[in-house]
Amino acid sequence: MFSLVVYTHMVICILLYCIVASPFFLVAGIFCVCTGRSFEVPVRKFIRTFGRFMIRCWYSIYIPVRLEDRSGCGADHGIFVVNHRSSSDPFLVSIIPAAGAAMAAAKGWALHMPFFGVFARMGGFIDVNNLTYDEIVEQTRRALSDSGTIYVFPEGTRSGSRTMAQFHSAFFRAAKDLGAPLIPVAIAGNERSPDRSFRMFPSRVIMRILPPIPQERIANEPHFRIQREVHRILEEETAELDREIDAWKQAGRYPFRPVSAKSA
Repeated sequence: MFSLVVYTHMVICILLYCIVASPFFLVAGIFCVCTGRSFEVPVRKFIRTFGRFMIRCWYSIYIPVRLEDRSGCGADHGIFVVNHRSSSDPFLVSIIPAAGAAMAAAKGWALHMPFFGVFARMGGFIDVNNLTYDEIVEQTRRALSDSGTIYVFPEGTRSGSRTMAQFHSAFFRAAKDLGAPLIPVAIAGNERSPDRSFRMFPSRVIMRILPPIPQERIANEPHFRIQREVHRILEEETAELDREIDAWKQAGRYPFRPVSAKSA
């Protein structure tokens, strides 16, 4: 019953957003055609605004979300490296305060999903399954130039649990080759919201933006060391967040009072 209520609300929110945003999307498309500008950046802005709308008006009503910025420097551009527990992660990263019209890397199947995949392809999202490393680097360079921000999930697929899989190396190599900042982001609490069978269970989500990896380390150390370090950081941070969530449950504060997604 919980899943039915949540997904019914989701469909209503998607329809409402499309109705409200369609005129602006059409005007942006006409402007880009008339001026010869790329339509990718407006599409990315549309996707990011859609993600924020869905978190605030749908997801966080059932699954309270807390966002903490512990970067220490207000990091708002670069390659955000995010652990991947659930299909809700691409929505959640939209509330990160980041520069420009952020884009993301995605697996090939995600780019061919009905509705969502259409806009991801229009926005030029990076297809990590079907591109060579050189093509990934070039698209990352262009994304950072156009938008300033890119979100990557180096596990490659959602874990559906509190276990973190090993990271793929492509974007750590790209960060070194491009001199791009790497900002780890830990997400915990959403491994069953939804689970791998897309069933929804009550929970609470905490997101934590962590300090960027120092540029001199990215430049001077092998990419695989940086990759292992970011993996270790995210494992430790998500374990800490899991303990906090478990403490709330044991204290009888579960399910949690619904609140809007906000920065801590």
